[in-house]
Amino acid sequence: LALAPGVSRSGSTLTAALLMGWQRVAAARFSFLLGIPAITMAGLAELKEAITSPSLGGALPLLVGLLSAALSSWLAIAWLLRFLQQHSTWVFVLYRLGFGVLLLLVSVGGSGG
Repeated sequence: LALAPGVSRSGSTLTAALLMGWQRVAAARFSFLLGIPAITMAGLAELKEAITSPSLGGALPLLVGLLSAALSSWLAIAWLLRFLQQHSTWVFVLYRLGFGVLLLLVSVGGSGG
């Protein structure tokens, strides 16, 4: 459950740590470590459901998805930690603001049909 729609758990904990004076890389590590229990429990719940429900195709598709998600997550986190050693988080703030404005404009503009 998010505090507000569109606010990620890692983004909010990273922001809170930065506001408390933490260094960028330490704040990011802390933020990602906080997510491990929730992500692990959600994955185990999905695995249990896949094993007990034959209509979902069993555990193999879930395990393939789990491994690919773990690999892509690890690569993304490694990149972000290297990025934060040299750069601020402002690029992400500006991206979110710009994308939010774009979504508002699209939703106000409607489909035009």
